[in-house]
Amino acid sequence: MSLESFVAPDSNEGMSEAAFEAFKEKVKKAAAQMAAAKKKEKKIKKKEDDLAAILVKFIKTSDKKELVLLISRALEQEVPANFVLALILLGNSHVHQSESKIKVTNEEELTFFNQGTKLPLEAKLQLDEWVKNILVSLEEKTKKIVKNSQLQNDEEAPTIKPELTKLVHYTTREFLNKANVEPQAINYKKLTNFVLKISMDHAKEIISTHLS
Repeated sequence: MSLESFVAPDSNEGMSEAAFEAFKEKVKKAAAQMAAAKKKEKKIKKKEDDLAAILVKFIKTSDKKELVLLISRALEQEVPANFVLALILLGNSHVHQSESKIKVTNEEELTFFNQGTKLPLEAKLQLDEWVKNILVSLEEKTKKIVKNSQLQNDEEAPTIKPELTKLVHYTTREFLNKANVEPQAINYKKLTNFVLKISMDHAKEIISTHLS
């Protein structure tokens, strides 16, 4: 809808009753759209504040000093809380009490970690569900996540900020240690790069779709 469509015709030209009613409807519709957008923005902000509060509570009560430091640094870089929370939920689902337990029980449900991944099935299932949750988290604050998650040193191929790289590395390492996976059985650098790359690619795809 163009700007001209919201501008009333010059009063000197006159306006029929039908045209005036049509104009009033346009104004009414525009006002409703603006109110709905404002309400949605307010709702998203409240959710973001709630998620940030969850992370702050975790920071204050957790004895995982390295994880707490990495979360704090990510938040200091203004990476949205919904994305940070999604990144750490692997093996830390207690952080977010509403997080549902893994319900996937069939290997056919695997999307990311089935082929060529020498890991126990249960670990692959949980890793798979974790990545899916990360991708879902990108539906909100998408532009801010992309902007604040990357170093703007190269517009063609920006680098993920080290705070997030270390955060994903820590999360996956801790999870797989608990799963009794031998350190030499997996390349953590490749796994970290894989998770962050598909996250950024998916976020950019979301932005591109909304712009088209």
